[in-house]
Amino acid sequence: MKKGILLFVLILCLAIPLAFAIDVVVKPIPRNYTIIQDSNQYASYDVLIHNPFSYEDTFELNVRDYTWNVWSSPFADYVGGGVDIPPESNYTAHLFLKPLSRKPLGRYNVPLYVKSKMSGATYTTNLIVDIISGIPPLREYAIGIVASVSMPRSIDPRESAEMTVFVENLYPRNITGLKLVVSSQLIKTETTFDLEPLGKKVLKFPLQFSPNTPPLTDTVKFIFYKDNQSIKQLETHYSIEGYSNVIKKGDELEKGFLRYTRHIQLYNDGNIPTRYKLSIKSNPLQRLFIRTTPSHYIVKNQNGTFMVWDLSLEPKATTDIVVTQNYTPLFWLGVAVLIILLFYLFMRSPLVITKEAKVLEVKDGAISELKVLLHLKNRTKKSLMDIRIADRVPHIATVDKEFDIGTIKPDKIVKDSRGGTLIKWTIPCLEPYEERIISYRIKSRLQVLGGFVLPSAMAKFKTPGGAELKTKSNLGKLFS
Repeated sequence: MKKGILLFVLILCLAIPLAFAIDVVVKPIPRNYTIIQDSNQYASYDVLIHNPFSYEDTFELNVRDYTWNVWSSPFADYVGGGVDIPPESNYTAHLFLKPLSRKPLGRYNVPLYVKSKMSGATYTTNLIVDIISGIPPLREYAIGIVASVSMPRSIDPRESAEMTVFVENLYPRNITGLKLVVSSQLIKTETTFDLEPLGKKVLKFPLQFSPNTPPLTDTVKFIFYKDNQSIKQLETHYSIEGYSNVIKKGDELEKGFLRYTRHIQLYNDGNIPTRYKLSIKSNPLQRLFIRTTPSHYIVKNQNGTFMVWDLSLEPKATTDIVVTQNYTPLFWLGVAVLIILLFYLFMRSPLVITKEAKVLEVKDGAISELKVLLHLKNRTKKSLMDIRIADRVPHIATVDKEFDIGTIKPDKIVKDSRGGTLIKWTIPCLEPYEERIISYRIKSRLQVLGGFVLPSAMAKFKTPGGAELKTKSNLGKLFS
Protein backbone atom coordinates (compact mmCIF):
# COMPACT_ATOMS: atom_id res chain seq x y z
CA MET A 1 0.00 0.00 0.00
CA LYS A 2 2.79 2.38 0.93
CA LYS A 3 4.63 1.54 -2.29
CA GLY A 4 1.51 2.45 -4.32
CA ILE A 5 1.20 5.80 -2.56
CA LEU A 6 4.89 6.58 -3.16
CA LEU A 7 4.54 5.70 -6.87
CA PHE A 8 1.49 8.00 -7.21
CA VAL A 9 3.35 10.87 -5.50
CA LEU A 10 6.37 10.35 -7.78
CA ILE A 11 4.21 10.42 -10.95
CA LEU A 12 2.44 13.54 -9.66
CA CYS A 13 5.79 15.27 -9.04
CA LEU A 14 6.94 14.50 -12.56
CA ALA A 15 3.68 15.62 -14.14
CA ILE A 16 3.57 19.01 -12.39
CA PRO A 17 6.75 20.47 -14.00
CA LEU A 18 5.78 18.87 -17.32
CA ALA A 19 2.43 20.65 -17.21
CA PHE A 20 4.17 23.96 -16.48
CA ALA A 21 6.66 23.29 -19.25
CA ILE A 22 4.01 23.36 -21.93
CA ASP A 23 1.97 26.52 -21.43
CA VAL A 24 0.73 29.40 -23.56
CA VAL A 25 3.33 32.15 -23.96
CA VAL A 26 2.21 35.79 -24.29
CA LYS A 27 5.11 38.14 -24.92
CA PRO A 28 4.61 41.87 -25.61
CA ILE A 29 7.32 43.44 -27.78
CA PRO A 30 7.27 47.27 -27.66
CA ARG A 31 7.61 49.11 -30.92
CA ASN A 32 6.81 52.53 -29.48
CA TYR A 33 5.68 52.97 -25.91
CA THR A 34 6.27 56.73 -25.53
CA ILE A 35 3.45 59.22 -26.15
CA ILE A 36 3.74 62.99 -25.91
CA GLN A 37 0.97 64.44 -23.79
CA ASP A 38 -1.85 66.16 -25.70
CA SER A 39 -0.59 64.82 -29.03
CA ASN A 40 -2.08 62.47 -31.60
CA GLN A 41 0.63 59.91 -30.96
CA TYR A 42 -0.13 56.34 -29.93
CA ALA A 43 1.81 53.43 -28.49
CA SER A 44 2.31 50.26 -30.52
CA TYR A 45 3.14 46.71 -29.48
CA ASP A 46 3.76 43.39 -31.20
CA VAL A 47 2.16 40.74 -28.99
CA LEU A 48 3.61 37.27 -29.60
CA ILE A 49 1.26 34.40 -28.67
CA HIS A 50 2.57 30.83 -28.71
CA ASN A 51 0.14 27.88 -28.82
CA PRO A 52 2.14 24.91 -27.47
CA PHE A 53 -0.68 22.39 -27.72
CA SER A 54 -1.32 19.77 -30.37
CA TYR A 55 -4.64 21.33 -31.36
CA GLU A 56 -5.74 24.63 -32.87
CA ASP A 57 -6.99 27.21 -30.37
CA THR A 58 -8.63 30.64 -30.53
CA PHE A 59 -7.28 33.40 -28.27
CA GLU A 60 -9.26 36.54 -27.44
CA LEU A 61 -7.38 39.78 -26.65
CA ASN A 62 -8.95 42.25 -24.24
CA VAL A 63 -7.88 45.44 -22.42
CA ARG A 64 -10.34 46.05 -19.59
CA ASP A 65 -9.04 49.51 -18.79
CA TYR A 66 -11.64 51.49 -20.73
CA THR A 67 -9.73 54.76 -20.45
CA TRP A 68 -7.66 53.57 -23.41
CA ASN A 69 -8.63 53.31 -27.04
CA VAL A 70 -7.24 49.98 -28.26
CA TRP A 71 -7.24 48.63 -31.83
CA SER A 72 -5.28 46.17 -33.91
CA SER A 73 -3.98 45.61 -37.41
CA PRO A 74 -5.73 43.74 -38.88
CA PHE A 75 -8.71 45.20 -37.10
CA ALA A 76 -10.39 41.81 -36.56
CA ASP A 77 -7.57 40.51 -34.35
CA TYR A 78 -8.88 42.60 -31.42
CA VAL A 79 -12.61 42.95 -32.03
CA GLY A 80 -13.31 39.96 -34.29
CA GLY A 81 -13.64 37.28 -31.68
CA GLY A 82 -9.99 36.34 -31.36
CA VAL A 83 -7.18 34.91 -33.46
CA ASP A 84 -6.92 31.27 -34.56
CA ILE A 85 -3.49 29.76 -33.93
CA PRO A 86 -2.57 26.33 -35.35
CA PRO A 87 -1.06 23.71 -33.02
CA GLU A 88 2.49 24.38 -31.84
CA SER A 89 2.61 27.69 -33.73
CA ASN A 90 3.15 31.40 -33.06
CA TYR A 91 1.06 34.40 -33.97
CA THR A 92 1.98 38.08 -33.63
CA ALA A 93 -0.82 40.57 -33.06
CA HIS A 94 -0.14 44.26 -33.72
CA LEU A 95 -1.85 46.40 -31.02
CA PHE A 96 -2.10 50.17 -30.76
CA LEU A 97 -3.02 52.16 -27.60
CA LYS A 98 -4.08 55.78 -27.17
CA PRO A 99 -5.62 57.46 -24.11
CA LEU A 100 -9.26 58.44 -24.59
CA SER A 101 -8.70 61.60 -22.53
CA ARG A 102 -5.82 63.65 -21.21
CA LYS A 103 -3.74 61.61 -18.78
CA PRO A 104 -1.17 62.87 -16.32
CA LEU A 105 2.48 62.40 -17.16
CA GLY A 106 3.94 59.11 -16.07
CA ARG A 107 4.23 55.41 -16.80
CA TYR A 108 1.11 53.29 -17.17
CA ASN A 109 0.85 49.52 -16.97
CA VAL A 110 -2.10 48.61 -19.16
CA PRO A 111 -3.19 44.99 -18.44
CA LEU A 112 -3.75 42.83 -21.53
CA TYR A 113 -5.84 39.67 -21.07
CA VAL A 114 -5.47 36.78 -23.50
CA LYS A 115 -8.14 34.10 -23.09
CA SER A 116 -8.06 30.59 -24.57
CA LYS A 117 -11.43 29.48 -25.92
CA MET A 118 -10.52 25.80 -25.67
CA SER A 119 -9.36 25.74 -22.06
CA GLY A 120 -10.97 28.94 -20.77
CA ALA A 121 -7.62 29.92 -19.23
CA THR A 122 -6.71 33.63 -19.20
CA TYR A 123 -3.14 34.86 -19.49
CA THR A 124 -2.24 38.37 -18.38
CA THR A 125 0.60 40.68 -19.32
CA ASN A 126 1.21 44.43 -19.06
CA LEU A 127 1.62 46.90 -21.91
CA ILE A 128 3.82 49.73 -20.64
CA VAL A 129 3.02 53.24 -21.93
CA ASP A 130 5.03 56.35 -20.99
CA ILE A 131 3.27 59.71 -21.32
CA ILE A 132 5.77 62.53 -21.45
CA SER A 133 5.48 66.28 -21.69
CA GLY A 134 6.16 68.07 -24.91
CA ILE A 135 7.87 71.02 -23.17
CA PRO A 136 9.85 69.76 -20.19
CA PRO A 137 13.04 71.47 -18.98
CA LEU A 138 16.01 70.57 -21.12
CA ARG A 139 17.41 68.29 -18.49
CA GLU A 140 14.09 66.45 -18.33
CA TYR A 141 13.53 65.77 -22.03
CA ALA A 142 13.41 62.11 -22.99
CA ILE A 143 15.07 60.82 -26.13
CA GLY A 144 12.60 60.76 -28.99
CA ILE A 145 13.49 60.31 -32.63
CA VAL A 146 11.67 59.45 -35.83
CA ALA A 147 13.43 57.71 -38.69
CA SER A 148 12.70 56.47 -42.18
CA VAL A 149 14.65 54.53 -44.79
CA SER A 150 14.91 54.95 -48.54
CA MET A 151 16.49 52.19 -50.62
CA PRO A 152 15.75 50.46 -53.96
CA ARG A 153 13.21 47.65 -53.78
CA SER A 154 15.15 45.71 -56.40
CA ILE A 155 18.93 45.79 -56.87
CA ASP A 156 21.08 44.50 -59.71
CA PRO A 157 24.13 42.97 -57.96
CA ARG A 158 26.37 44.13 -60.82
CA GLU A 159 25.59 47.78 -60.08
CA SER A 160 26.20 49.96 -57.05
CA ALA A 161 23.26 51.25 -55.01
CA GLU A 162 22.68 53.49 -52.02
CA MET A 163 20.65 53.26 -48.84
CA THR A 164 19.58 56.49 -47.10
CA VAL A 165 18.37 56.82 -43.50
CA PHE A 166 16.56 60.01 -42.42
CA VAL A 167 16.64 60.76 -38.66
CA GLU A 168 14.86 63.58 -36.82
CA ASN A 169 15.21 64.66 -33.17
CA LEU A 170 11.71 65.30 -31.82
CA TYR A 171 12.81 67.27 -28.76
CA PRO A 172 15.01 70.24 -28.00
CA ARG A 173 17.65 68.00 -26.51
CA ASN A 174 21.14 67.43 -27.83
CA ILE A 175 21.68 63.70 -28.46
CA THR A 176 25.30 62.60 -28.63
CA GLY A 177 26.76 59.21 -29.36
CA LEU A 178 23.66 57.89 -31.13
CA LYS A 179 24.54 54.57 -32.72
CA LEU A 180 22.80 53.00 -35.72
CA VAL A 181 23.36 49.30 -36.44
CA VAL A 182 22.20 48.02 -39.85
CA SER A 183 22.07 44.25 -40.32
CA SER A 184 20.67 41.77 -42.83
CA GLN A 185 21.73 38.61 -44.59
CA LEU A 186 23.96 40.61 -46.95
CA ILE A 187 24.36 44.01 -45.28
CA LYS A 188 26.38 44.61 -42.11
CA THR A 189 27.28 48.18 -41.15
CA GLU A 190 27.03 50.67 -38.30
CA THR A 191 27.71 54.32 -37.60
CA THR A 192 27.71 56.71 -34.63
CA PHE A 193 26.47 60.30 -34.93
CA ASP A 194 25.08 63.26 -32.96
CA LEU A 195 21.68 64.94 -33.29
CA GLU A 196 21.18 68.61 -32.45
CA PRO A 197 18.01 69.68 -30.64
CA LEU A 198 15.10 69.31 -33.07
CA GLY A 199 17.75 68.57 -35.69
CA LYS A 200 17.70 66.29 -38.70
CA LYS A 201 20.32 63.96 -40.10
CA VAL A 202 20.69 62.16 -43.43
CA LEU A 203 22.87 59.04 -43.33
CA LYS A 204 23.96 57.49 -46.62
CA PHE A 205 25.28 53.94 -46.95
CA PRO A 206 26.73 52.79 -50.28
CA LEU A 207 25.75 49.24 -51.23
CA GLN A 208 28.03 47.00 -53.22
CA PHE A 209 27.26 43.31 -53.83
CA SER A 210 29.18 40.53 -55.49
CA PRO A 211 27.95 39.96 -59.07
CA ASN A 212 27.69 36.27 -58.11
CA THR A 213 25.02 36.93 -55.48
CA PRO A 214 22.02 34.68 -56.24
CA PRO A 215 18.50 36.12 -56.39
CA LEU A 216 16.92 36.50 -52.94
CA THR A 217 14.70 38.71 -50.80
CA ASP A 218 16.53 40.24 -47.84
CA THR A 219 15.17 41.88 -44.67
CA VAL A 220 17.18 44.84 -43.33
CA LYS A 221 16.89 45.81 -39.68
CA PHE A 222 17.84 49.29 -38.40
CA ILE A 223 18.34 49.58 -34.63
CA PHE A 224 19.22 52.89 -32.92
CA TYR A 225 21.12 52.66 -29.63
CA LYS A 226 21.75 55.27 -26.96
CA ASP A 227 24.02 54.20 -24.13
CA ASN A 228 23.68 50.58 -25.28
CA GLN A 229 19.88 50.79 -25.01
CA SER A 230 17.69 50.27 -28.07
CA ILE A 231 15.50 53.34 -28.61
CA LYS A 232 14.21 52.82 -32.13
CA GLN A 233 13.84 49.97 -34.62
CA LEU A 234 12.98 49.96 -38.30
CA GLU A 235 12.69 47.23 -40.89
CA THR A 236 12.56 47.17 -44.68
CA HIS A 237 12.97 44.69 -47.52
CA TYR A 238 14.73 44.56 -50.87
CA SER A 239 15.41 41.94 -53.54
CA ILE A 240 18.51 40.91 -55.46
CA GLU A 241 17.64 40.66 -59.15
CA GLY A 242 18.33 37.58 -61.20
CA TYR A 243 20.16 38.05 -64.49
CA SER A 244 21.94 36.05 -67.13
CA ASN A 245 24.61 37.18 -69.55
CA VAL A 246 26.06 34.59 -71.94
CA ILE A 247 29.38 35.63 -73.43
CA LYS A 248 31.67 33.94 -75.91
CA LYS A 249 34.74 33.26 -73.82
CA GLY A 250 36.73 31.60 -76.58
CA ASP A 251 36.55 30.88 -80.31
CA GLU A 252 39.65 29.15 -81.65
CA LEU A 253 40.31 27.41 -84.97
CA GLU A 254 42.73 24.50 -84.97
CA LYS A 255 44.08 23.51 -88.40
CA GLY A 256 45.42 20.14 -89.46
CA PHE A 257 45.87 18.25 -92.70
CA LEU A 258 42.50 18.74 -94.44
CA ARG A 259 40.96 19.02 -90.97
CA TYR A 260 39.65 22.11 -89.19
CA THR A 261 38.47 22.03 -85.57
CA ARG A 262 36.67 25.03 -84.09
CA HIS A 263 36.46 25.28 -80.30
CA ILE A 264 33.74 27.64 -79.04
CA GLN A 265 33.46 28.33 -75.31
CA LEU A 266 30.32 29.98 -73.89
CA TYR A 267 30.16 31.36 -70.34
CA ASN A 268 27.07 32.32 -68.31
CA ASP A 269 28.24 35.40 -66.44
CA GLY A 270 24.94 35.58 -64.55
CA ASN A 271 23.45 34.49 -61.25
CA ILE A 272 20.58 32.33 -62.59
CA PRO A 273 20.46 29.37 -64.99
CA THR A 274 19.63 30.27 -68.58
CA ARG A 275 19.07 28.77 -72.02
CA TYR A 276 21.10 29.99 -74.99
CA LYS A 277 20.73 29.32 -78.70
CA LEU A 278 23.92 29.24 -80.79
CA SER A 279 23.67 29.37 -84.60
CA ILE A 280 26.44 28.84 -87.18
CA LYS A 281 25.77 29.25 -90.88
CA SER A 282 26.62 26.28 -93.10
CA ASN A 283 25.91 24.79 -96.52
CA PRO A 284 24.93 21.25 -97.56
CA LEU A 285 28.40 20.41 -98.88
CA GLN A 286 30.10 21.44 -95.64
CA ARG A 287 27.65 19.46 -93.53
CA LEU A 288 28.71 16.25 -95.28
CA PHE A 289 32.09 16.59 -93.57
CA ILE A 290 31.06 18.23 -90.26
CA ARG A 291 30.79 16.54 -86.89
CA THR A 292 29.85 18.46 -83.73
CA THR A 293 29.91 17.92 -79.98
CA PRO A 294 27.27 18.28 -78.63
CA SER A 295 25.00 17.38 -81.53
CA HIS A 296 23.09 20.07 -83.41
CA TYR A 297 19.99 20.41 -85.55
CA ILE A 298 19.38 22.28 -88.81
CA VAL A 299 17.26 25.42 -89.20
CA LYS A 300 16.48 26.97 -92.58
CA ASN A 301 15.14 30.50 -92.99
CA GLN A 302 15.35 33.43 -95.39
CA ASN A 303 18.91 34.14 -94.23
CA GLY A 304 20.20 30.67 -95.09
CA THR A 305 20.81 27.32 -93.43
CA PHE A 306 22.18 27.17 -89.89
CA MET A 307 23.49 24.59 -87.45
CA VAL A 308 21.74 25.32 -84.14
CA TRP A 309 22.45 24.27 -80.54
CA ASP A 310 19.99 24.75 -77.65
CA LEU A 311 22.20 24.99 -74.59
CA SER A 312 21.47 25.11 -70.84
CA LEU A 313 24.02 27.03 -68.76
CA GLU A 314 24.20 27.15 -64.99
CA PRO A 315 25.39 30.36 -63.26
CA LYS A 316 29.13 30.90 -63.77
CA ALA A 317 29.29 27.71 -65.86
CA THR A 318 31.13 27.13 -69.14
CA THR A 319 29.95 25.06 -72.11
CA ASP A 320 32.24 23.88 -74.91
CA ILE A 321 31.08 23.36 -78.51
CA VAL A 322 33.43 21.55 -80.90
CA VAL A 323 32.84 21.75 -84.67
CA THR A 324 35.11 19.52 -86.77
CA GLN A 325 35.36 19.70 -90.57
CA ASN A 326 37.26 16.66 -91.79
CA TYR A 327 38.02 16.46 -95.51
CA THR A 328 40.47 13.58 -95.15
CA PRO A 329 37.95 10.94 -96.37
CA LEU A 330 37.31 13.07 -99.45
CA PHE A 331 41.05 13.30 -100.07
CA TRP A 332 41.53 9.54 -99.80
CA LEU A 333 38.51 9.00 -102.03
CA GLY A 334 40.12 11.27 -104.63
CA VAL A 335 43.40 9.39 -104.27
CA ALA A 336 41.57 6.08 -104.77
CA VAL A 337 39.78 7.41 -107.87
CA LEU A 338 43.07 8.70 -109.25
CA ILE A 339 44.76 5.35 -108.65
CA ILE A 340 41.89 3.54 -110.35
CA LEU A 341 42.05 5.97 -113.25
CA LEU A 342 45.79 5.56 -113.60
CA PHE A 343 45.43 1.80 -113.36
CA TYR A 344 42.76 1.91 -116.03
CA LEU A 345 44.91 4.09 -118.27
CA PHE A 346 47.83 1.79 -117.71
CA MET A 347 45.88 -1.40 -118.25
CA ARG A 348 43.58 -0.33 -121.08
CA SER A 349 44.35 -1.54 -124.56
CA PRO A 350 46.26 0.95 -126.71
CA LEU A 351 44.23 -0.25 -129.68
CA VAL A 352 40.52 0.53 -129.84
CA ILE A 353 38.18 -1.36 -132.18
CA THR A 354 34.62 -0.14 -132.65
CA LYS A 355 32.21 -2.27 -134.66
CA GLU A 356 29.32 -0.66 -136.51
CA ALA A 357 26.65 -2.14 -138.77
CA LYS A 358 24.49 -0.26 -141.29
CA VAL A 359 21.49 -1.62 -143.14
CA LEU A 360 21.89 -1.37 -146.91
CA GLU A 361 18.79 -3.18 -148.11
CA VAL A 362 15.49 -4.31 -146.65
CA LYS A 363 13.11 -6.68 -148.43
CA ASP A 364 9.58 -7.36 -147.23
CA GLY A 365 10.35 -5.71 -143.89
CA ALA A 366 13.41 -7.88 -143.26
CA ILE A 367 17.14 -7.07 -143.41
CA SER A 368 18.69 -8.57 -146.56
CA GLU A 369 22.00 -6.72 -146.85
CA LEU A 370 24.12 -4.66 -144.48
CA LYS A 371 27.52 -3.01 -144.26
CA VAL A 372 29.95 -3.70 -141.41
CA LEU A 373 32.48 -1.03 -140.38
CA LEU A 374 35.49 -1.68 -138.11
CA HIS A 375 37.03 1.52 -136.69
CA LEU A 376 40.62 1.01 -135.52
CA LYS A 377 42.43 3.68 -133.50
CA ASN A 378 45.86 3.82 -131.91
CA ARG A 379 45.21 5.99 -128.83
CA THR A 380 48.80 6.14 -127.68
CA LYS A 381 51.74 8.21 -128.80
CA LYS A 382 53.67 5.09 -129.80
CA SER A 383 53.36 2.99 -132.95
CA LEU A 384 51.65 -0.40 -132.88
CA MET A 385 53.09 -3.17 -135.06
CA ASP A 386 51.84 -6.35 -136.80
CA ILE A 387 48.13 -5.79 -136.25
CA ARG A 388 46.05 -8.87 -137.09
CA ILE A 389 42.28 -8.46 -137.17
CA ALA A 390 39.74 -11.28 -137.32
CA ASP A 391 35.97 -10.89 -137.61
CA ARG A 392 33.38 -13.66 -137.71
CA VAL A 393 30.23 -13.56 -139.81
CA PRO A 394 27.29 -15.71 -138.58
CA HIS A 395 26.26 -18.70 -140.71
CA ILE A 396 22.98 -17.00 -141.66
CA ALA A 397 24.94 -14.50 -143.74
CA THR A 398 27.51 -14.58 -146.56
CA VAL A 399 30.38 -12.21 -147.21
CA ASP A 400 30.25 -10.10 -150.38
CA LYS A 401 33.60 -10.65 -152.13
CA GLU A 402 33.50 -7.18 -153.65
CA PHE A 403 35.06 -4.49 -151.44
CA ASP A 404 34.81 -0.72 -151.60
CA ILE A 405 37.69 1.23 -153.08
CA GLY A 406 39.97 2.57 -150.37
CA THR A 407 39.15 -0.01 -147.79
CA ILE A 408 41.66 -2.59 -146.62
CA LYS A 409 41.03 -5.90 -148.30
CA PRO A 410 41.14 -9.03 -146.16
CA ASP A 411 44.04 -11.43 -146.29
CA LYS A 412 41.78 -14.42 -145.88
CA ILE A 413 38.11 -15.33 -145.95
CA VAL A 414 37.71 -18.85 -144.60
CA LYS A 415 35.04 -21.05 -143.08
CA ASP A 416 34.89 -20.95 -139.30
CA SER A 417 34.97 -24.24 -137.41
CA ARG A 418 32.05 -23.02 -135.28
CA GLY A 419 30.00 -22.24 -138.35
CA GLY A 420 29.97 -19.05 -140.31
CA THR A 421 32.79 -17.21 -142.05
CA LEU A 422 36.05 -15.85 -140.63
CA ILE A 423 37.60 -12.72 -142.23
CA LYS A 424 41.21 -11.80 -141.45
CA TRP A 425 43.19 -8.61 -142.12
CA THR A 426 46.79 -7.63 -141.44
CA ILE A 427 48.04 -4.06 -140.90
CA PRO A 428 51.82 -3.77 -140.61
CA CYS A 429 51.77 -0.57 -138.50
CA LEU A 430 49.51 2.01 -136.90
CA GLU A 431 51.19 5.33 -136.22
CA PRO A 432 50.51 7.24 -132.98
CA TYR A 433 46.85 8.33 -132.83
CA GLU A 434 46.27 6.95 -136.34
CA GLU A 435 42.81 5.70 -137.29
CA ARG A 436 41.79 3.14 -139.91
CA ILE A 437 38.40 1.99 -141.18
CA ILE A 438 37.78 -1.51 -142.51
CA SER A 439 34.46 -2.20 -144.23
CA TYR A 440 32.75 -5.15 -145.88
CA ARG A 441 29.26 -6.21 -146.90
CA ILE A 442 27.27 -9.24 -145.91
CA LYS A 443 24.02 -10.62 -147.27
CA SER A 444 21.48 -12.50 -145.23
CA ARG A 445 20.54 -15.98 -146.36
CA LEU A 446 17.32 -15.69 -144.39
CA GLN A 447 14.92 -12.87 -143.91
CA VAL A 448 15.85 -11.34 -140.58
CA LEU A 449 13.05 -9.59 -138.76
CA GLY A 450 13.60 -7.37 -135.75
CA GLY A 451 17.22 -7.24 -134.55
CA PHE A 452 20.54 -8.46 -135.78
CA VAL A 453 23.62 -9.01 -133.58
CA LEU A 454 27.14 -9.49 -134.94
CA PRO A 455 29.96 -11.06 -132.89
CA SER A 456 32.85 -8.95 -131.62
CA ALA A 457 35.90 -8.50 -133.87
CA MET A 458 39.26 -9.56 -132.40
CA ALA A 459 42.74 -8.07 -132.94
CA LYS A 460 46.26 -9.03 -131.94
CA PHE A 461 49.19 -6.58 -132.10
CA LYS A 462 52.65 -5.86 -130.80
CA THR A 463 53.78 -2.87 -128.74
CA PRO A 464 57.11 -1.08 -129.34
CA GLY A 465 58.48 -3.08 -126.41
CA GLY A 466 57.73 -6.34 -128.21
CA ALA A 467 54.80 -7.41 -126.03
CA GLU A 468 51.94 -9.09 -127.86
CA LEU A 469 48.48 -7.96 -126.81
CA LYS A 470 44.96 -8.55 -127.95
CA THR A 471 41.67 -6.71 -127.79
CA LYS A 472 38.15 -7.02 -129.09
CA SER A 473 35.40 -4.74 -130.26
CA ASN A 474 31.86 -4.25 -129.16
CA LEU A 475 28.97 -6.33 -130.52
CA GLY A 476 27.48 -5.06 -133.74
CA LYS A 477 23.79 -4.45 -133.02
CA LEU A 478 21.16 -3.12 -135.38
CA PHE A 479 17.42 -3.22 -135.74
CA SER A 480 15.25 -3.12 -138.83
